[in-house]
Amino acid sequence: MNKIIRLKYEIFSNYNAHLLSVAKIGFDSDYSKTYFDSIDSIDLKFLQENKNLLKWGDGQMSKLTELIIFFPNYINLKNINEIETYFNLLNKSIEMHSFNNFKNKYQSYISNLKDWFKPNFDSHLYSFNNEIKRISEIYIKNFDNFLNDVWPIEKEKIREKINTLSNRLSEFNFIKLWEDVTKLNFKYAYYDIVLSTGIKNGPSANSLGYEKNWFYYNSDTEWFIQFICHETGTHILIDLFKNKMLNNESDISSNDFNIIYKAYENLCSFYNRFVLREAGLEHNYKMRNYDENSFFEIYNLLFSVNKNISAQDLFNTGINEYKRKTVV
Repeated sequence: MNKIIRLKYEIFSNYNAHLLSVAKIGFDSDYSKTYFDSIDSIDLKFLQENKNLLKWGDGQMSKLTELIIFFPNYINLKNINEIETYFNLLNKSIEMHSFNNFKNKYQSYISNLKDWFKPNFDSHLYSFNNEIKRISEIYIKNFDNFLNDVWPIEKEKIREKINTLSNRLSEFNFIKLWEDVTKLNFKYAYYDIVLSTGIKNGPSANSLGYEKNWFYYNSDTEWFIQFICHETGTHILIDLFKNKMLNNESDISSNDFNIIYKAYENLCSFYNRFVLREAGLEHNYKMRNYDENSFFEIYNLLFSVNKNISAQDLFNTGINEYKRKTVV
């Protein structure tokens, strides 16, 4: 079976990108200025004052990122009725201190996320009752303006990019190459890359599920190709990261998490050199702030000694070696 990478645009990911960009929550660009007047000023002020509840980056989320941004993006709420249903159920769950009805409604999506990370319905959310209620009102209230005045314009920009990028992407079979290089199986028949116009100058390549990722739409085409390939690797290798986290869950420190996350991203970058080479491409992107040179030296040495080393062993041994060299 030929597993494919699909380029898509979805309305809710773009609506979320719109609200976040205009409120300058993790993103600040010409988009923010263009649509500054599209969101009620009082609503905008509230979002800006509560940005620390919604921001994310480098593998970590804030308190409300998951259920306000990532999970509804994964679902792709398609219209005002679906948006109202989602946020009303979310608020009812907070009010009743029970997510049972919410989980029943979205069980199929939650079940699929077992291959990635299931949403966290921890009781800590109950203490954000007022914030969730107000943010929900903002999401419901401002959707029509986005749908009528913003989406028709932004959707056309993404369509044009998809046409250009699809032609280039069709030259490669990245999922098959990753499976061949790592001897691991990509768990879905497809991998969706959802494009948005609003998320410029902030986190891009935001994984929503095993089979779904969220990118800024207008990056350089050759960088796009290389990084879609990289992100295919982050998904095929995700169980390595999850296993390492689960084995250390009871006593993991912030520093340990950062090391494990950097090791994971750098392992993907290391393997991607082989994948891109097989595809006839060069690896020329950088892993910003991830101590790329140190990890490459470690992984490259381990691999040169044993070219049959498994991805799991390369990951675990690489982390131990990095700690030995860097942790005092």
